[in-house]
Amino acid sequence: LGNCYYKKNDFDSAIKYYEDAKKKYLPEVLKAAVYSSLSSSYEEKGDYNKAVLNYEEMIKKFPDYHAKDEMLINMARNLKLAGKNDQAKEKYKEVISKYPDSYWASFAKENIER
Repeated sequence: LGNCYYKKNDFDSAIKYYEDAKKKYLPEVLKAAVYSSLSSSYEEKGDYNKAVLNYEEMIKKFPDYHAKDEMLINMARNLKLAGKNDQAKEKYKEVISKYPDSYWASFAKENIER
């Protein structure tokens, strides 16, 4: 249901359902997607700090997540939007050093000084 509310731009309801889904047993790949969608909902609401907290929690819980480089980029974007430019730069640097061949590494290089 969270995805339905997200698509309707009802981010408060989406957040409620994603928070509920975090507490349920789900396969790891689905649970990681819940965290990602929850973070996106917080970002859409303008609550960048909560978005960052959820990305941090997701990365800790799912260290081998297949799109970790993208999640770090998303975290960097939210840090920047929250006015935490130094922390955002650190996340961009992390992407560049850990995922040098990733599309997101080139994106990080482009955005690190903005």
